[in-house]
Amino acid sequence: MKTLYISLLLLCIFPLQFNAQTLIFGDDFSTYPLGPLHQGHWSSWSGNPGPEDINVVIENGPQKTGKIGNNEVQDALLLLGDRVGGQYSLNFLLILPVGNTAYFNFQEFEAPGDYGIEVYFNEDGASAGQGQIYSEGNTFSFSYDANDPLISIEIDMNLDDETMVLRQNNNEIYSGDNYMTDKWGAMDFYSVSPNTTYYLWGVEFYLDATAGIDNFAEDVFSVYPNPVKDVLNIQSQAVVDAVVVYDVLGKMALSQKPSITSPSINTSSLAPGSYLAKVTIGEVSKTVKIIKQ
Repeated sequence: MKTLYISLLLLCIFPLQFNAQTLIFGDDFSTYPLGPLHQGHWSSWSGNPGPEDINVVIENGPQKTGKIGNNEVQDALLLLGDRVGGQYSLNFLLILPVGNTAYFNFQEFEAPGDYGIEVYFNEDGASAGQGQIYSEGNTFSFSYDANDPLISIEIDMNLDDETMVLRQNNNEIYSGDNYMTDKWGAMDFYSVSPNTTYYLWGVEFYLDATAGIDNFAEDVFSVYPNPVKDVLNIQSQAVVDAVVVYDVLGKMALSQKPSITSPSINTSSLAPGSYLAKVTIGEVSKTVKIIKQ
């Protein structure tokens, strides 16, 4: 696997969807010892510590990540607290080595068994770049960049109307019924096949409040042109406090504090390639992928 140097700065790749959010917990694996993890918010399908647990490793640069693989043995649960009603956001970075398979599903309860949607990346091990979502007999397909191991997963879960929105790298890949009544207890990260190897990092779980204006709604916020040659324009109805651009390794490449609405950012100093631009309005940030020509 190609070595990836992912700094803590990459937490910025997860866009916050509402003005008011309360962080329930965050987890970047940094405080855990290396090896199987069965504590805090992490458990296993059987509920017992052992080979099913997620494995804390250092294989993607200097930071620790949680590894799922081991040929259909690992079956780890991220415990969310048996939520009933309300609106929540769960974000995490999925690191998927080229050609490998990743899988997760949504559990109604912390005690596993009843689950809603299942998500596969490269399900058969021979379809890199293709993903499938299964829900109550329905199948939805999506695509992802098979050559980029970094995949941000963003989940907006509404337990009041029993719907959810799922995004990968800011692209919506599912919107509809969550098939879990009004409950959400856990996420199941399973080594679904011998081809399965993936890593988790930067987990953030939020309680959302819907009051207030979403400054990053599509009708009030946009970034253009993209690809960009020199000047990146940010259209907004609120004051943009900061714009920070990171390269794909998480290194800061550009930082500005415009403090005006709809600023223009000079990107001429950037080398051609892919970047993540983090835009901050007040206490909320959204990150978009940009291409520098």
